[in-house]
Amino acid sequence: MAALWVRASLRARAGETTRYAVQSLCGAGDLRCVSDGPQRYQSAIRDFDVLRFLLDEGPAFVELDEQSGCMMLRPEARHRGLHTITLRVQNGQGGVDIQGFDVEVVADTHP
Repeated sequence: MAALWVRASLRARAGETTRYAVQSLCGAGDLRCVSDGPQRYQSAIRDFDVLRFLLDEGPAFVELDEQSGCMMLRPEARHRGLHTITLRVQNGQGGVDIQGFDVEVVADTHP
């Protein structure tokens, strides 16, 4: 299973390009972890897993590079407000993780 991590909320300014590197855990050999606490998870990441980043849901001004996980947001003034984005990472061996978050587009303050 691949484990995806994105900051809980993002802010993008209308009229500007915002870049954000989506991150995923990487293993040094076999990494296996299990949590029986309140946030239960089980994860296994192996060296040489080829990760694939996918945009499951998001506005048209969001682009995601499938190999690097680099996300670019290019909102315009008409996009001001909150938008939901859902990302997925796959490890090519059936492992997958999904994370959703909101991005807030704020007004361009340049004269």
